[in-house]
Amino acid sequence: MSRGERIAWAWLLALAAALRLPFLANHASRLDADEAMAGFMAQRILAGDFPVFFFGQAYMGSFETYLSAAVFSAAGSSPHILLVVPLAFSLLFAAGIGLAARRWFGRTGGLAALAWAAMGPPYLLAYGLSPRLGYIETLVFGTFLILGIQRVLAGTKGPAGEARLFLVLGFITGLAVWTNLLILPILAACGAVVVLRNPSVLIGKSGGFFLVGVLIGGAPFWLWNAGNGFATFVLTRGGDVGRIEIALGRFFREGAPYILGLKDMVTLKSVSILTPVLGAAYAVLVVLFAARAVGVRDEGAKRWRERPEAWILLLISFAAASFVLSRFGLMGSPRYLLPLYIPIPLLIASAIAGARSTVVRRIGISAGIIILAGNLFMAAGTYKAFARPGAWDAKAPPTRPLVEELQSRRIEHVYANYDHSVRLTFESEGRILAAEPIHERYKPLERAVSASERAAYVFFGPSDHFGDPESFAWNLAAQGWTAKMEAAAGATVFHSFRNERPSLAPIPADGWRAASDPEGEVWKAFDRRPETRWASGRPKRDGMWFAVDLGKVSPVAAVTILPGLNSLDAPIGLRVEVSPDGMSWREVGRLDRVIPGMGSLQGRPHVNGSGRAHLRWPPVMSRFIRISHLGAHRILDWSIGEIFVYSERAVDERSDGILDPCIDGSISLARVNRDGESLFRRVLAEDPECESAHIGVVLARREGRI
Repeated sequence: MSRGERIAWAWLLALAAALRLPFLANHASRLDADEAMAGFMAQRILAGDFPVFFFGQAYMGSFETYLSAAVFSAAGSSPHILLVVPLAFSLLFAAGIGLAARRWFGRTGGLAALAWAAMGPPYLLAYGLSPRLGYIETLVFGTFLILGIQRVLAGTKGPAGEARLFLVLGFITGLAVWTNLLILPILAACGAVVVLRNPSVLIGKSGGFFLVGVLIGGAPFWLWNAGNGFATFVLTRGGDVGRIEIALGRFFREGAPYILGLKDMVTLKSVSILTPVLGAAYAVLVVLFAARAVGVRDEGAKRWRERPEAWILLLISFAAASFVLSRFGLMGSPRYLLPLYIPIPLLIASAIAGARSTVVRRIGISAGIIILAGNLFMAAGTYKAFARPGAWDAKAPPTRPLVEELQSRRIEHVYANYDHSVRLTFESEGRILAAEPIHERYKPLERAVSASERAAYVFFGPSDHFGDPESFAWNLAAQGWTAKMEAAAGATVFHSFRNERPSLAPIPADGWRAASDPEGEVWKAFDRRPETRWASGRPKRDGMWFAVDLGKVSPVAAVTILPGLNSLDAPIGLRVEVSPDGMSWREVGRLDRVIPGMGSLQGRPHVNGSGRAHLRWPPVMSRFIRISHLGAHRILDWSIGEIFVYSERAVDERSDGILDPCIDGSISLARVNRDGESLFRRVLAEDPECESAHIGVVLARREGRI
């Protein structure tokens, strides 16, 4: 490499860094939950945890977080420092792909590939800085594999050099597989090239050294999977073949245009102002590449197999096929097409450097310059939109003001949506511990919040599990809770929960009778078998009702409805009426918006996936209870798996071991018991009226876990 070429490379890499730094500064202020989780994982590594995968998953290895932890140990943890590792990998990818292109297409090709990677489409610039565990690393590992195989096919100096090279290639492969399975289409293309060119190279010692490297580089991956039934490999299953046309449509209409910058990254419109110009420039380069590929193909099959154009086509084909034929195509996210960022700059290098006439080469260079200029223009517009005040507050509101507000109230533990909980925990550096109410991915965090006596609930608008703050307040009141509801830094915070009403005693279901509209198998709603249910048999609507005759007048104070195995059959809203004689009715409770699954845990409100609906009121002497449905759904039925009716216990009455109607410690115990259903079945055999045991059976049966 001449001095002038080295200077050009240095300037292009400096430009790559300069273009990314504004995105880095802006990105750090709007981390999403998954990105913040990567930072939280790095913090936990420094605290002594050693995760193999992204918390709560069996894929996306934690390699990046160990690097981030090392950076944190030297520079402290913060959103800006979290982006240092992705930034370094982004620059490493640009340099690596430029070097790979230079080996194939000379000085011009290397500079063309490097320039495109440095001044890439906005998605590469912005998403390449995302600390999402392995996306930008996949591009780096794939490029390193290409560089290594280039050396293999060029020949090495002696057996020792070949052994070392294959050991390194195997190590990179193992590390890449652990880091992100998006490496698979790149591995498939590289493997196909090796088999086409020299299949014997993998036989014997070379193949053995490669295998050893794979085992060493991916040791955390292989060891974890060996002990967990190779759970990671469920991701390699194909998609729904009958829906391939959907994935194909998303590939051509959404995915590929998006990552090429033909689709506006901010407005998400299918066509941006530069789409026709950029599309035409890409089309020119594709035609030049095709002409070169066809020209080489005419020289014979052996010659074709030895040319880089075959490798480029294999990389494109496998990346597109992995998107279309897997579940990722149906999900449609552009990030699953990131492997295309490896062959695209190589294709551009081939089109520009491989032209056989000066005129054609100038046409290719002009098309390349147009693409680079368009990328810069689109990047400027994207950055401007990202930096607009308030543009991201709805999804990622600032956390520092809220942390200060919570600390001023001596609140250190909260429940919040995943979008906000993990950001609060990471960005406060553990001063606030926030957990997702139901599906917290890091169980020690959930246990810490659950154990706190002052855990609060934080709302930034509607919650995934608790609805909007007003609905949460209504459901609290319906279950006898009081709490402080306060505004804090753009959020609504509920804290200082109290429930001073007497505990409840179940009224046994023996001798009950029932009626319903629509008619159905009403006895299944109180047969004390969690797997059976009364069902409306038609979509939910206003006016449906279910009435129970208790057989005698009792002081009724509360009712609970469990929908059975399908929590989606929970009611939208409820109205409860009681009567001593079935003639005169009195409304005692109403809840227009039920929060399904809401109960209590260790002295505070709690939600699980049971679909539970509960209302209580001051005791009223009643024999008949009528529950009317409020609200409508065009598809889902209303079901009652079990209905429980309660009276209040006397102040001096002992519970005699009967559990209150809540999600209590017995269900927490079942979380570490692989036979959770059996545990709750034993409880039900002793006490059929134990509501929490019914919930435990339902959760264990439906989800295979508690």
